[in-house]
Amino acid sequence: MDVEDFNLMFETGIGPGNGDPGYLRPETAQGIFVEFPQLKEYARNQLPFGITQIGKAYRNEISPRKGLVRVREFTQAELEHFIDPEEDEPNLSRVEDVELKLYSREKQSNKDGESQKMTVEEAVEEEVVESPWIAYYLGIAKKWYNSIGVDMERFRFRQHQNDELSHYASDCWDAETEVDGDWIEITGFAYRGCYDLKKHNQHSQDSYKLFKEFDEPETVERNTVNPDMSYLGPEFGDKADEIKSRLEKLAEEEPEAFNQEKIKLEIESEEVEIPSEKCNFSVEEVKKSGERILPHVVEPSFGIDRIVYTVLAHAYDEDQVDDERRKLLHLKKSVAPTEVAVLPLMNKDGLGEKAQEIAGKLRKKGFSVKYDDAGAIGRRYRRQDEVGTPICITIDYETLEEEPETVTVRDRDSTEQERREVSKLEKYI
Repeated sequence: MDVEDFNLMFETGIGPGNGDPGYLRPETAQGIFVEFPQLKEYARNQLPFGITQIGKAYRNEISPRKGLVRVREFTQAELEHFIDPEEDEPNLSRVEDVELKLYSREKQSNKDGESQKMTVEEAVEEEVVESPWIAYYLGIAKKWYNSIGVDMERFRFRQHQNDELSHYASDCWDAETEVDGDWIEITGFAYRGCYDLKKHNQHSQDSYKLFKEFDEPETVERNTVNPDMSYLGPEFGDKADEIKSRLEKLAEEEPEAFNQEKIKLEIESEEVEIPSEKCNFSVEEVKKSGERILPHVVEPSFGIDRIVYTVLAHAYDEDQVDDERRKLLHLKKSVAPTEVAVLPLMNKDGLGEKAQEIAGKLRKKGFSVKYDDAGAIGRRYRRQDEVGTPICITIDYETLEEEPETVTVRDRDSTEQERREVSKLEKYI
């Protein structure tokens, strides 16, 4: 079999004709990193702060399959949480008692290794999860997954093996769910360190650092350059100022480069060489009130399509009702597309009009309401069960006759029915 390079990014051309090459983004994160010099201003240059983004990402998958599990276009929701690694710590008290099912590298390497259950606090103390920030977000996410209906018996956090880790991550855990017999990743939690900001800082004219003030001024050594502009000007013309700025930046970040006879820089896609003696590199003692640091990044990255797929798969069920096989979705009320269905027993004798009136009042209260008067009442119940509607309200002749007005309220999961006053429906729902 021949081996060939394959780019997982979709390439395109920008503008008419040949244009410049461009790529559809494979993740949303880099857009946040590129804009960091502006974003830090919005945060008033104070750490910690976070930026979230929800949007489309594109990957040229070799073999798309399994519905929403592996596709070429998908929706990501990512948080880039910027922290000072020396000072900022998560508030673990919020999640310390949350129980996690963890599948660590050690357990994966054992032939019969299984996931282990422990609290967030235990995971940090025993260093099963190396980063307290990752442990914090695992606890926050576990509570959220449970609230939207992910089956906790088919859910775990799996740590990346060393050969799986992305180049930017020092540690990474995936939230995984079991669907149709397979474990699929729905979210990744990575400690990206300062890798991304460092790379952008090296190759950009903008600064990706933040100023961190000391409690007391300190005497420190500072690397400086005093380029000989009488050389740079005639030699490089209008590029001289940019070369001077780049040399100053290089002195700060890579002082060892000035040990060479010549300094090589790429200016406007052209490599230039500057003799070291023309840079006048030196180290001097100065009083500093603070320092410029590169923040570290903690990143939870949610795959929205797979989460929706998981919620639907885990909610799906079949049971027996009145000697008939019933299909239904046990969706949580918080994620069900329709919160309540309003059904007239029959669409005559004023039942339909009363049902429309009640449905309208509930909509004005902010509920998602479905009105349905087509077919037998039993069939309409089944339709709502199949799409996960938690509550059905039936308007019958008693509704028209009784004072105060009452309706029949049916629960989706148990199919139990009871009478409720119309005036108290809002509180009940």
